[in-house]
Amino acid sequence: MLKKAFALLLVLTVLGASLASCAKEDVGTTQPPAPLGTRLPEQLSGTGGTEAPEGPETSAPPEETMTPEASEPEATRTPALPDDYGKGDPPLPEIPPYNGPFDPEAYRDFLSKTLGKDIPLWGRFPFSAVFIYFPEIDPSLEGWTVYIAQPSARNLQEMTAENLKPLAQTLTLPGDINFDAAKPVHVGSGGGSGELEIIVALTYHDKTAYVSWDNFTYTNEDDALTLVYRGPLSEERLAGLREEGLIP
Repeated sequence: MLKKAFALLLVLTVLGASLASCAKEDVGTTQPPAPLGTRLPEQLSGTGGTEAPEGPETSAPPEETMTPEASEPEATRTPALPDDYGKGDPPLPEIPPYNGPFDPEAYRDFLSKTLGKDIPLWGRFPFSAVFIYFPEIDPSLEGWTVYIAQPSARNLQEMTAENLKPLAQTLTLPGDINFDAAKPVHVGSGGGSGELEIIVALTYHDKTAYVSWDNFTYTNEDDALTLVYRGPLSEERLAGLREEGLIP
C-alpha cells in the first residue's frame, strides 16, 4: 500500500517538473508583437541595423548652357558722308583712282607716294571695311587733311578696289594751344560700333599736349565718319594710356 502511494507521488513530482520546464522555455522564447509603424531588424538597411534618414527628394542641377561668344562681324556697316561733305575745304591734291585687290598697308604706301607725305598711322572704323589714313601734320597750316577709303568687301580677307578714290576730311587744328610740331600718336576704337578716335601730340619746346578727335557722338550713317575735335586729354586719361603703352 505504501509502495503504491510512493510511486504515485513520484509520478506526480516528475510530471510537475516537466510542466514547469516547458513553461520556462515558453517565457524565454516568445516576443511581444512589434508596434505598428516600426520595422523589424531584418527590414532595416544601413550599418549597425539603423536606417539612413529619409530626406526630401532632390533633383540633379540643370545642365549649364553656354552662349557662344559674339564675334565682330566683318564689313557689315557702310558708313557714308553727306553729298556736300568737304565742299568748303581748300583744294586737295589730285589722287588717281586705285584698282585691284585692296590691302590697307599697300594703300597707305600708295597714298604716301601720291601725297609726298609720310603716313605714320592708319585705322579702321570698327565693324566695317572703311579705312582712315593720317598723314604727317604741317604745324604752319590751320587744317590737317585725313583720307578715308572704302573698298568693296565681302569680308576683311576679300577686299577689292575699282576706281577707288578716297574721301578727304580736313580737321581744324586747335588755335588755343601753342605748338611748333604735331604728330598723330594713337588711333583706337570707342565703346560702340563704328566709333574711332585719333590722338595727336602737340609739342612746343619741351612741353607736349595731347588732343583728340572722334566720332563718338554720331547719330546716323550720314555723320558716322565725321571726326569732332574734343580738346586736350585729361591727366587721368593720359595716365591710363601711358600705363597701357599707347602713348609715349
